[in-house]
Order: sequence, then structure tokens, then C-alpha cells
Amino acid sequence: MARAPHARTRGRRHAARITAALGVLTLALTGLVPAPAASAEDGTDLRVNLPETTSLPVVVAASGEGVLLDVSQGATPRYRATTDDGATFTTPDDRGLTDGRLTTARDGRLVSVVPGDGDGTTSSIYTYDFATGTTADPVTVPAADLLTADDRTAVFTDDTGAYEAFDLATGEQRALAYAPQLPEEDVAVSLGGGTTALMVQTMSTASGLAATGYLDLVPLDGSAGPGRVAVPGLVAAAVRGDQVVYAQAATTSTGSQSLCFRALGTWLDAPSCRTLKVAGLRDQRYVGVDLAAGPDWALWSISSDAGTASWVVAGTTSAAGPVAVQATEETELSWIGDPGRPVAVVPDGDPGFVGSVADDGFISKRFGFPGTPVVESVLELTPDRVTGLDNRPTVTTEDYQAWQRSVSATAIGEEQTPFPRGLDVGTSGARTLLDDGTKLRLYDRGDYVRSLSPGTYGSLPGLISGPYFPAYALSYQQALSVDGKVLKTATLRGLFGSLVLVRTNAKLGRYDVVDLAGGPSVRVNVPVAYRVQGFSLGGLWGDWAFGYTFDSSGVPWTLAINYRTDEVHSRYGLPVDYGNGFVVVKYADTAEDGSDVLGLEVWNPATGQAESIPDTDWDQVVTDGTARLAYSTSSELVLRTLDVVPTSAPRLLGAFAPASLNLITAARSWPLELDTTKAVEAGTLTITDADGEVVRTLTTEAGPDGSVRGIAWDGRDEDGEDVPVGDYTWQLVAAATDGSGNVVGVDGASDVGEEADGTNGVTGTVHVIREYLGTIAGATPTISGTAKVDRTLTARPGTWTPGGTSLGYQWYRTTSKGTTAIDAAVTATYKVTSTDVGARLSVKVTGQLEGWKPTAKTSAKTSTVVKASFTQTPTPTIDDRTPTVGDTVSAFAGTWEPAPVGLSYTWYKVSSSGKSYVLPGSGPSYEVKATDAKYRLKVKVTGTKAGYTTTSRTSKLTSAVAKA
Repeated sequence: MARAPHARTRGRRHAARITAALGVLTLALTGLVPAPAASAEDGTDLRVNLPETTSLPVVVAASGEGVLLDVSQGATPRYRATTDDGATFTTPDDRGLTDGRLTTARDGRLVSVVPGDGDGTTSSIYTYDFATGTTADPVTVPAADLLTADDRTAVFTDDTGAYEAFDLATGEQRALAYAPQLPEEDVAVSLGGGTTALMVQTMSTASGLAATGYLDLVPLDGSAGPGRVAVPGLVAAAVRGDQVVYAQAATTSTGSQSLCFRALGTWLDAPSCRTLKVAGLRDQRYVGVDLAAGPDWALWSISSDAGTASWVVAGTTSAAGPVAVQATEETELSWIGDPGRPVAVVPDGDPGFVGSVADDGFISKRFGFPGTPVVESVLELTPDRVTGLDNRPTVTTEDYQAWQRSVSATAIGEEQTPFPRGLDVGTSGARTLLDDGTKLRLYDRGDYVRSLSPGTYGSLPGLISGPYFPAYALSYQQALSVDGKVLKTATLRGLFGSLVLVRTNAKLGRYDVVDLAGGPSVRVNVPVAYRVQGFSLGGLWGDWAFGYTFDSSGVPWTLAINYRTDEVHSRYGLPVDYGNGFVVVKYADTAEDGSDVLGLEVWNPATGQAESIPDTDWDQVVTDGTARLAYSTSSELVLRTLDVVPTSAPRLLGAFAPASLNLITAARSWPLELDTTKAVEAGTLTITDADGEVVRTLTTEAGPDGSVRGIAWDGRDEDGEDVPVGDYTWQLVAAATDGSGNVVGVDGASDVGEEADGTNGVTGTVHVIREYLGTIAGATPTISGTAKVDRTLTARPGTWTPGGTSLGYQWYRTTSKGTTAIDAAVTATYKVTSTDVGARLSVKVTGQLEGWKPTAKTSAKTSTVVKASFTQTPTPTIDDRTPTVGDTVSAFAGTWEPAPVGLSYTWYKVSSSGKSYVLPGSGPSYEVKATDAKYRLKVKVTGTKAGYTTTSRTSKLTSAVAKA
């Protein structure tokens, strides 16, 4: 359902508009007691564990073999502990860790302090034991805040500024013999588990250089210490066992620092120091130093404008020289605790790991990153499924894994991943709109439909509502339909189906609800008091507009305005999500352990009823708009059926269909997609003409997701005949599966029928036309080939549109008597015949496509068709080269091409002077006569064929005819 633009806050729908208010919520409301909310009945929640992803942990502390990690990526820590190098991880008892301050980690135990517990005058100390995985019951210390504490002693200052030590085992409180060198400067206190405390005062000059600081060993029994040690350039100090390790910077702008070791037993003796020249470190006014000391190692880090470098120092009283740690910029070193070796997180390995720093500065792997429940970036809820985005496969991924689960009244289904990865996603009914980073991908019941442009300035797929969704324009927002058509550009503040909440005048705080489908606009009447003190509306559902305001004390209040009845209600807190006459509100609350939390409740403004959500570690929150709430916690996905929400009939969010049904095509269909707010049963769709007569009744399928699909009218009546062109009305009658009534309009009203007898429904219009879809466009054809008998001519049609156009051909012959179509010449090629000799040829190409007006284009005429020439005309031969009177001689014409060729023969006798005389006969044979004596013979063969030039070939002469 509709919600706010994507933002990494707890609750998305209003995130973009109330991010700045979140800090105010936990500060301005401190001490306020919100109105009590009705608790939900037990057993109304469905829960499944969130899947796991690879974490990017932070080492909270380490001691001995124990390592405590925070594997969360959000505001709420998720602790995992291991004592066997990652072979097993446990979830520790985190009392004191989540809400307190970790002070020491030593000897396998972690100590944390929760200041200001109870009535605000005491503090609680919690000790976690790695070996047992348990946290001991807290010890109460009579101080509102503590300087530090370990598992034996707490140190604090009293109301006079005097330093006190509190023995956790006996409860005895002692005054410490310590006064700081400069009372106005802060004092850092470290406890090494022994009988003394280390008091550290670091100073700086007016120019920002490190000045002389002071170290004091203060006995915890109240006796006097061995004396104060002044350390020039003191920047950090740590205590371990019987030794103090401290770092001192040069007191002039040089690039050197020193690490010194001072024994507790010989406190006033000269320390052992190691001096280090730091490359690039010229100005120590802008230097940060971290220092940690373990059993036989020290870890030292210096950060400056030149970057950060770290060193490990092996040994104790005879420490070796500093060795650079081989770390990348991404490596995180741990500074709390006394593990056997320094601990580091190396995230840029393949894969990343938690490792140990050796004496040579190299980091070796101890164990890989543990799994952690995913963090949900987005949650979407429709009547039959919950959809989301989470940070798999790793918490550092830049896009998100899209998933969905089916939901019912009794179960949350198995996870499915039918979509690609994305940056944002929204759902409404059957529709899913996914932003994959380059385009919007629209799905319908899991099937890919089309891609849409995400817009130059970004889109808001999470606000999809039925067939509508918004996107950003340059200075405004656009409301679009799911085919990408822009319907309205304005300052949009909410979307519910075809209804959009528009801020029409920012200065006057004026809002209107505008119907994209053409219905009337409605003014949202905001009381003057809210307009004066400032308010913002950012949500729309049904008849309600939702927003928030701050009172004169800076306390936030959720606003709910019924813009049809002008009811206005307010409730303490900020809106997270909303639905049919209810809103989910977050508010500052106090947990049972006294910690501050963000509570969550569902409020019905009309009745004033509210129900609280039991989880305080909620993250993403979304409703289906009617009866259910889905949210994620640090480890679970929760689906809750709401008790305080009103019940009403499903509303039609929108009807999406072609503008008209064109009868020009035989295979025509008018598909109608309907999206509602609830699951609906099978129903009927009737189509009536202008006289109100029913021409067709269709059965509609059930829509468990709130959408009605599978409707397609072919423009025919019940008898299968085409209906006349004109306007027709469709009417849907379909009931909600929860028994709340039939589908009504987006405004909550029925278009036709009576609710009492179940005939009420919604209507729309379809225009039936019979019109060409357009005219086919085509190029003028050309003819390739030679206009000569028996040659093949080819028509070149060129490009024709639209695609799918079929082409027909007709060849024409033009003579002095006119132009006539050539019988059977209806293909793209034509073989010239003898009939065409003396004529000119042309071709007409006709483009046809169902529903489109056909187009014919005729080529230019060819040149005049000429006769062809024989391709083979051999010279004839006479079989008897020495004829005698009385012989019969025969001519051999050879093979003439192309066959068949008509051949005729003419015989000649030739005198010695060369004169030729035609002999009688025309056949291939000739009987030599007595009169032919002394003459030589020859024969001429003439080939004839229709459409071909007549051609003759003559043989060679025989020898003179001899007398018999």
C-alpha cells in the first residue's frame, strides 16, 4: 500500500518529512506520560525468523579468548559472543550493554555502567562473564554517574567534587586521597584490577599542542599514593597488571611521539620509552591517539591529516621497538580489553574476518564474520503477501535482495525471490513496482509486464496505489499511471488510488484532494490553530488525511483529518503508517528497565481507541490499509491482526483498461484490470448499452490479493454478434471475502445498486468504435532486372510500417492501347514473356494489416521490352562432304538455345563463280539432282521463336557434285 519515500528510518511512509523530528521525539517528550493504549490480545501475532546475512561486525570488547561483537547495522545493537575462535557464537545477556557504557574488559569479564538508574541518584553496574555467558545481577552504586568501574570497584565524584571509591563486594565507600592538578580539567580514571586507580589528566597549550599532563597512582583504600608524575606531552595512558603504558607527543611541532612503560612498584623511577618518528606528522595540533595495553603487548595508533597509522609493541618492561600494523584503511582495531593478542576486523578480505595482530604487525585470521539477521530496508503488505528488501548477501551490499511471502490469517508462507535486486519496491493488490537502479520494473502477480522510466529526479514506487504511482519532477511531483502516462504535476503529499493529496498553497497551509479519474476535488479543512503553529500533511487513505504538528513546547502530535466530515483528531507522537480510519504512531516511552524506547501503537482517531505493539525493537512498519500490520524487529518478521481498526467495504483504487474497444479487428479484446483495497470473491461484470440493456455478462475471478484480473470483452453480445459502436457501461458487483460488503468507489460510495440487497457496485465506461487504427505507410517500389523476354524482374518494396504489414504484388503491361493487369503475375518477381515485347512493365505493391487502412504504391514503368537473342546458334554441317548425283545429303543443325526453337532449312548450289541458287525443299535432307553436277552444296538453318530475334546460320560448302 501507499507509504512514504524510501529512507533509512524506523518507518518509511513519513520518513522524508519527519527525519528532522526524530531527535525531537526522544528529547522533547522526556518526562511526558502518553495516554495509555489498549494492549492487544495474546496470540494475535504471526512471527517468522528473519533470514541471515553475513555481518560486518564491530568488536565491542575482547578479553582472554572471549570476543564480544556487535553485528547490527542499525540503532539497536545485536551482540554475539565467542570464546572458541568463532566455532560457536552465543547471544549474550546484554543487560547493561545496550543501555549502558562499557568501562572495562579484563580477565574474561566485561563491566558496564547504566548511570542515573532508579530515581536518577544511583547507577547500576553489570558484569558479563565470557566463560558462563551470563550477566550477574546489577550492583547499585550511590552515584548518579560513575567515572569508571571494574568488577571490583566503582569510582565517582560526590557533590563536592571529591573522589570516592565503592567496593562492589562489601558496599563500603571510601574517600580517595586525590585532588587533580587542575581541578577545572577533566580526569580520566583507569582500573587495572588491583588496589590502585590510575588518574590521568591531559593538557594542551593555547595553540593546541600537547602540554604537560599528570599521572597519579591512587590507592583504593583511601591512603596516599606514591606521588604525582608530570609527563610532557601526555596524550593517552592505560594500566595493565603492575605497569602503566602511556603515549607522549613532542611539545613542539615535530613528527615524533614516544611510548613509555612505568612500573607501579617503582612509580617514581624513570620509565622505559620508545620514540617513533611518524612520517608526514608535522603539526601535532591536529593529532588523535588511541592506546590499548594487553598482557604483553601494546597497541598504539596516531591519526593526523596524513592519515592513520598503527603500531604494535611486544613485551612489557623490556618492550621491543614499535612495529607497523599491516592494516588497510578499512581495518578496524579493537581498543577495549585484554585479549591474548590485539583484535582486528578486516572487512576487505575475501571474505572478511576477525583476526589477531602478531608481533610482526601482520594480522592473521581467527574466524570469519558471523551471520546476523537481515535488516529490512523496505516492507510492503497487501491482502495476500508481504514483500520486502533486505541487505543480503552481505550487510555492505549497495542494492537489496527483493523477496515476498504469502500471508493468511493463520500463517506466513515460505520466502520466495521472484524479482531481481532493487533499491526500492512498492506493492498494491496484484501489482509490484521495483526500482532496480536504472528503471522501474512492473510486475502483475509475479509476471513481468513492462519497464518504466524512473524519472530524471527519482521515483516513488513505494507509494503505488492501484494503477497509480508518483515520481519526482524538477520542483514538484508527478502522478502517473502504470503505463507511464503523466496524469498530474503538483506538490503531491499523498496518494490513495485515483485520489491525490495536493498542497495547493504552502503559505496558507491549503490542501485539496484531487481525483485523477475526474471526480470532484475536496478541500481539506485544517483548523486555524494548526495552521498558525505549523503542520504538515503527508498521507491519504480513504476519507482521511494524516500528518503531524508540534505544539508550543515542541512536542509532536499526529493529526488525523476526515476531509469529508471535517473531523479533526490529534494524538501524541509521530505517524509511521496509516490505513482505513487508523494510523500507526510512534512515541517516546520508557521500558520496564527504565530505558528510553520508541513505542508503537495503532490509533483509531474516530473512536479514540489504540492498541500498543509489544516489541520495542521494531524497525520497518507497514499496514495493508485495512486490518493488518507487518513490521520487522531485530530478528523477526511479525504480522499482526489489528483490533481497533474500523470495518468498511473494499474501495476501488482504480480501473486500468484501453480507452476504447475497436471492432475493426477480428481478434479484438478489451482487458479490464481492477484494483481494490481488500481480497474479493468471484463476482459479475455486466455491460449495458446506452438504453440500459444488458448486452453481455461476464463472471469475474476471485481476487485474493485485492485485484480482479482475467476480464476481457471482445465487443460481442451474448449471441456472439458485434455490438453497435457507441458508449457502454460496465458494472462490477463483487463482495469482500471478509464479509464487509461489495466493492465501492474510491470515495466510499456505490455507483449503482442497493447495499441492502447486495446489488451495489462500481461502474465505468467503455467506448466501442470501428475505426482504422491508422494508414499503412510504404515506400514507392522499384524494379530491378532487364526488360527483355525471358528475363526475371524483381520488385523492391522498400520499408513499410507498422511492423507486421503483409505485402501483395500485381504486375502491369502498358501498350499504346493502355495499361492492363497481367494475369497471375502476383508475386515479387515476374518473368518477361513474348507478349510483353514492345510494352512497358510496372508493379503495384499493396500493404495490408488488420485494423489498418491499406496503402498501394506503384513503381515507375520499365523501358520498352525487347526481344531476346538466342544464347546458342551453332553452324550447321552436311553429313556428306563429297556428294554424287543421286545421293541424299542431310543437314545437322546442332542444339539451339533456349529450347524449344523452330528450325527451317534452305539448300543452295553454288557455281564455280560463287553464284548461289536456291534448291527446292525445306527439309533437313536433300536428294542431289543431275543438274547439280559440278556445283557445290550448302544449307542455311533459320531459328525462330516467339519473343526472340530470328537468326540464321549457313554451313560450309561441299565439294563439287560428281556425276553418277
